[in-house]
Amino acid sequence: PRALELVSFENDLDPLKLALRFPWKFAHLRHAAPHLLLDEPRVWTSKDGAARWSLLEGDFADRFREAPVPEVILFDPFSHKTNGGLWTVDFFVRLREWLGDRPCALYTYSNSTAVRSALLSAGFWVASGAGTGPKSETTAAYTPRGWRDSPEKLPLLGREWLERWERSSARLPLGAREEDRIRWETRLRSAEQFQPGTESSTL
Repeated sequence: PRALELVSFENDLDPLKLALRFPWKFAHLRHAAPHLLLDEPRVWTSKDGAARWSLLEGDFADRFREAPVPEVILFDPFSHKTNGGLWTVDFFVRLREWLGDRPCALYTYSNSTAVRSALLSAGFWVASGAGTGPKSETTAAYTPRGWRDSPEKLPLLGREWLERWERSSARLPLGAREEDRIRWETRLRSAEQFQPGTESSTL
């Protein structure tokens, strides 16, 4: 019932180029769209115009502002050991500021305390996401309007999670400097979702 605009980011197109040489091995590549994404202007549009998929080549941290402000972000970079810059609290602050007061949900496979700490310190509302593969749960992060407008209402992390965080050795958000510990930890403790009266489940 609604038009769909999908924007992908990738800084290494070689795996896609290789896979497209063997489409009979990958059922999801037997379509014109992924082939057109390798040709300038890297855009595919459905025949009825209801769906548009574009590719921005380069690092997400450098180019995300070139895309329309999204309603959903599927955040799937390699782990912080490989893609360290995309998991830092400084990056999530930039992303959160860009989203402003618009409704948006960010979904990621990570459920680490350090990643959740970074998202909370950056101003996202953070919830436990559905399990996938070997992970019993993942993470969903929202702008406040994103969570309030969400039909799924995943349970927000509550006081029980905050108490576990207080005992954790991974309290400092990823990328934060030790000398800034008090500032970031204060921001996390004062997160709106932990305040009395905020609808949340205690996880």
